[in-house]
Amino acid sequence: KEYETERDRFMKSCRSGDTLQNTHSGNMKIIRFRREYESLKRIFRGESKLPGRFASLLALTKVMAMDCYWIHDNEDPEEVTKLLNSVAKYFRTSILNKSNDAIGLGLATDDSKLKEQAREALYKMMNGFKNAFQEASAEYGHYMIDCGEVKFNFKPGKSRKRNRK
Repeated sequence: KEYETERDRFMKSCRSGDTLQNTHSGNMKIIRFRREYESLKRIFRGESKLPGRFASLLALTKVMAMDCYWIHDNEDPEEVTKLLNSVAKYFRTSILNKSNDAIGLGLATDDSKLKEQAREALYKMMNGFKNAFQEASAEYGHYMIDCGEVKFNFKPGKSRKRNRK
């Protein structure tokens, strides 16, 4: 429910006034997305607010991926790359490295298979966002040449255990 509420709010906030889909509205989307991203990190501080932070960031990412024209139709491709890579890093290092229970993902159950399926479904959704961002940046790659590649690497890596002697 929190995800749906946030998604609807972001859609109204971030999509207002962009019916022309031109450079100006692309610039405005970058500003709005950055502002919302920085705001949700501030508002949802602390472990107890992790489910809200997760729901908000997932909703914002969905809205960002719904129509990717802004990725190439803007005057600041460096900021696009920074924003998308920053969002992915935040997912990877501050949210998705936590348990499903901690982030409020899936049903409250002891069934490990159901928990695994919830995480798999989330990763499928996130891969869809990743593909949309990468396709938009690759399609208009000549704009992105000097600002790095959009990778949207959101999955946390496997934990490495060191053998210390």
